[in-house]
Amino acid sequence: MAQTIMLAQENRLEKHIVGREITMERDNDMTTIADRHRFRSFECEVKNEQIEAVKQNARISAQDG
Repeated sequence: MAQTIMLAQENRLEKHIVGREITMERDNDMTTIADRHRFRSFECEVKNEQIEAVKQNARISAQDG
């Protein structure tokens, strides 16, 4: 999903990394795009408690709005 979003932000309507077609060039391209748009890798599981805390903060911000 993140790849789709990043490619859309670049106005690139293409399948970029699919299955075994992954090359270092394509991987490096996606890394460059991710850096440009401030995407990041958490390299760990995002727990349900963290998701709920973000949702709660969003609700509070919307009310304060």
